[in-house]
Amino acid sequence: MQIAPHSGWNFAMTLIAADAIVAAEQVRSLRFGIEAIGKTAPRAGVIVGGNFRLTEVRDLIAKRVIPRRGLTLTPVSQQHVQDELDRILHLEQLTLRFTTPLRMSHSRQGLTAQRDPQTGRVPKPQLMDRRRFDLDVFLRRVARRIDSVGLPQLTYNDVPITDDPPRVVENHLVWFDVSYGANEREKHLPGALGDVVMAGLSPRQISQLVLAQYLHIGENTTFGHGRFRIAQLGPDPFGWKRNVSLRELALESRYLDPAAAMFELPPGTAGRLVQAIRAGTYEPQSATRITINTGDRSRTLSVPHREDRALQRSVHTFLAPVLDHVLEASSLAYRRGRHREQAARAIRRATADGFAWGLKADFADFFDSVDHQQLKSRLRAYLADPALEGLVMKWVRNGSPETDRGLPTGAVLSPLLANLFLDEFDETIAAGGGRLLRYADDCAPGNVCVR
Repeated sequence: MQIAPHSGWNFAMTLIAADAIVAAEQVRSLRFGIEAIGKTAPRAGVIVGGNFRLTEVRDLIAKRVIPRRGLTLTPVSQQHVQDELDRILHLEQLTLRFTTPLRMSHSRQGLTAQRDPQTGRVPKPQLMDRRRFDLDVFLRRVARRIDSVGLPQLTYNDVPITDDPPRVVENHLVWFDVSYGANEREKHLPGALGDVVMAGLSPRQISQLVLAQYLHIGENTTFGHGRFRIAQLGPDPFGWKRNVSLRELALESRYLDPAAAMFELPPGTAGRLVQAIRAGTYEPQSATRITINTGDRSRTLSVPHREDRALQRSVHTFLAPVLDHVLEASSLAYRRGRHREQAARAIRRATADGFAWGLKADFADFFDSVDHQQLKSRLRAYLADPALEGLVMKWVRNGSPETDRGLPTGAVLSPLLANLFLDEFDETIAAGGGRLLRYADDCAPGNVCVR
């Protein structure tokens, strides 16, 4: 995403301090440091520096602007946390919604594994994700985190204790790769976003989860990783919001005007559509269905009305470069700068590296079988913007072959959504040691290379 001149950005942090004096000093130092960076010309390769100013610092607990002098901070009160515990203590199931990536190893020692005596290397840790979430290890790490911070325990009286052990009921985590730096200095800190539903928790474990909402859990917490919210408690009352919704950014004139011209919309039509979207009255027009016969098979295209195609093009132009950073290099279709020559070079490299076999495969009826709930989970994890997520899913449902599954094959956004949906497949092949080259739902030409 490009930072436009004069655009506002919000950054939030969780501050853990021994007392109010220490907390105030940390905020004061941080404020002066950020202001200094904004005034200092950046070093080579550094994007942010000398080109911004800090407009305000806000206390999210007290919901007020923090003055430069007479600085005081408001902590999350013990009573607030106790009230949250009382609201959910009798629930049989809890849903933990990770709003920043969770990086946590299945090992009880975390990511600090011992070196292999033969190779001298530290083995790559297996992190919790949708395929495996070790609840026992997670709860132990939560308890350890609370003890290390020194938070006071909450009270829980007259609560029946179940004989069932803690267990994961549903796991809807989505793998998300966070990277920073550029070129050869780029570093990756992937983790898992999304929901985990659990049951059989003891009162003490529930109380620890309530407390842990206001900390960060797992590894790389200084990067903001490992923050979650118990969904049954509703939105975080102290959470932060984007300065501008992604939906608003995607429908700005720099994206919308070229799209309106591409589909020859009458003057004023695009603006009227955006106003309807903001007012909540927008509904896509019925898609045109076209059946194409190819030999013994037939395909049905679902082509949106040109007004809806223009809106989708605007959103696509905004989203495609943003999401491109999280897709695997093995995904080559519908991505700018990706082409078949790269696939040929990748196959030659795989051969040189000792890969001797190639498998050609595709997904049967892929576009017609995409599960909408799983797609929503991915959009929630990658976008974290309910307004844009809802708009995209409205387009998906309008042209999909079934009410709960399928991507409209004639829609502008469908190829991008297909790549997003299959990103986890790409990561799974890579994690298993294979070399994948994928064109949308077709693993061709040649493509899953194995030794």
